[in-house]
Amino acid sequence: MGLFGTSDPVKKEEKMLAKDAKHDDKLVKQALKDLAHTEKEEHRAQKAHDKALKDHAKVVEKEHKLSERVNAAVHQHDEAVSKENKLQHDIQAREQYHAKLEQEIAAKKKAVEQATQRHDLNNHQREDRHHVLEATHGAPGTTATSSTVHPNGINGQPYTTTAAGTGTGVSNAGVLPGHATTGTVPAGERY
Repeated sequence: MGLFGTSDPVKKEEKMLAKDAKHDDKLVKQALKDLAHTEKEEHRAQKAHDKALKDHAKVVEKEHKLSERVNAAVHQHDEAVSKENKLQHDIQAREQYHAKLEQEIAAKKKAVEQATQRHDLNNHQREDRHHVLEATHGAPGTTATSSTVHPNGINGQPYTTTAAGTGTGVSNAGVLPGHATTGTVPAGERY
């Protein structure tokens, strides 16, 4: 054996083969170790991928639910706007109807006022005429004779009443049944 190793070629070859085998074993071990490490990495990546898919599915489901809620809210909003517009239209229609009724009330109040004024004026004129008639025809001590044809006499036949000047102004001749003659005509039978 020499100082720097053996000179025997067989031993050198064996040594070289052992060294190569050792190196190959080391490479195989390293390759197996790398493979195991990569498989672990791939397993973690698969888990992360699966988790990402699940998370994505959850987010998609949440987005769908939120989208449905948004659509429902938009639908409710649209309905509320539609209802608001309808109610605004109803308010305008009711305001117009109310204004029309106020105008009708004002016109009818004016008509009632005019009718009341006419009624009061006519009543006053009738009372004046009645007083004139009483003064000229029905005063006690007059000798005037008057006759009135009553349209609804006995059995539907007209009859005449006459008042002769007796000094009392009272006559029972031709008196309607159920009426006493006092010299004045009851308000319901005037004119």
